[in-house]
Amino acid sequence: MNGGASPEKKEIKKGITKFNANANNIMRNNSDSNFWLNNINSGNIYRSFLKKPNPFARSSGFTQLLKDTKGAVQYYQNVKNEDFNFEPSEEEKKIMEEERKKKEEEEKRLKEEMEENLKKISTIPDMKNLILGYVTDENLIKLSNKIPKEIKDKIIKGMMQRGWVGLRLLKIFLRGLSKNKSEIIGRNDFKYYLNSQAIVLTDDEVSKIFEIFDFKRKDFINFIIVLNCFRRVSENRKDLIQKFYNQLKTENLDFISFTKLTKMVDMNYHPEATKFIKVAPEILKEYLISWDNFKEDDRVTEDQFKQYWFDISTCVDDDDDFIQILRSVGYKD
Repeated sequence: MNGGASPEKKEIKKGITKFNANANNIMRNNSDSNFWLNNINSGNIYRSFLKKPNPFARSSGFTQLLKDTKGAVQYYQNVKNEDFNFEPSEEEKKIMEEERKKKEEEEKRLKEEMEENLKKISTIPDMKNLILGYVTDENLIKLSNKIPKEIKDKIIKGMMQRGWVGLRLLKIFLRGLSKNKSEIIGRNDFKYYLNSQAIVLTDDEVSKIFEIFDFKRKDFINFIIVLNCFRRVSENRKDLIQKFYNQLKTENLDFISFTKLTKMVDMNYHPEATKFIKVAPEILKEYLISWDNFKEDDRVTEDQFKQYWFDISTCVDDDDDFIQILRSVGYKD
C-alpha cells in the first residue's frame, strides 16, 4: 500500500500553497492592509486611534465614522507608526474648526457669567462669606449638612489618602485641569476627575452633590465651594492658626512673605517624618507645592493664610499632630 498522498490531494495542497502566496503578496503590496497587519503584529490593538482606513471593516462599530465605515480618521495618537500621513478633508476641517470655536465660546460665556454672578453675590454679606469659603459661615454649614454622611466619609477618606495636604492637592489638581484655571466644573468631569484621585462616586452620589450645589441647574458647580463643605477645623485650631499668623505678620503690612514662610520650616519634626511615613525632603516638597499660586507675587494675605490651614486641618485627625505640623513650619508655642 502506498502511504503517500494521492495525486488529487497533492494537487489541492499545491493550489492552496499558491493561493496563500498570492494573498500574501497582495497584502504586502496594499499599504492600508500592510499598515493594519503591522500594527496587529506589534500589539497595537487600539483600533479607535488609527488614522488609516481599516480594509477589514464591514460595519461602523466603535472605530469607524458613520459616514465612512472604512476609516477611523478622527481617532489617533495611540499607534507609534510613522508610515502614514493623514490629512482631513476640507469638510472635516470646517466641522472641527466650528466645534472648536463653539467650545471656546461656551467656555468664555460660562466664565463671564460666573464672574458676573460673583460680582452680584459679593455685595450680599452672607453670600460673600460663602464664596470666600469660611467653614464657620452659616450658609456653608447649611449646605454641608445637606450632604449625606456616606458621601462625606468617602470624599474625606479619599483626600486623607493623599496625606496631610490632601484637600489642597485635590483643589490644585481640579483647577489645573480647567482650561481657564476656573473653579467651575461639569458633572462628568467632576465624577471622572475625582475617580482618577481614588474618590469613586456613583452616578446617584454625583447627582446628589449637583442637586445641592448646582444653583442655576445648568450641570455646573463651583468645586471650591463643594470641597470647602468637607472642611474639618475646630475653634481651637482656628485660634492656633490666628496666633500663628500674628507671629509671622509685620507691622503696617497686610500680608506675609511666602519666602519667609519657606525659610522657617524644619520638616524633620513633622509628624509624618517622626512616624517614618515620609522623609523630610518629600514633606517639604508637598508643603511648597500645596501653596500653589502664592509663589508668584510672594504675598500671602491673612485670609489666604487661614484658608490654607483650614484645608490642612481637614486631613489631620489628631490635634497633637496638627500642632506638631504648625511647629515644623515655624509656629512657636
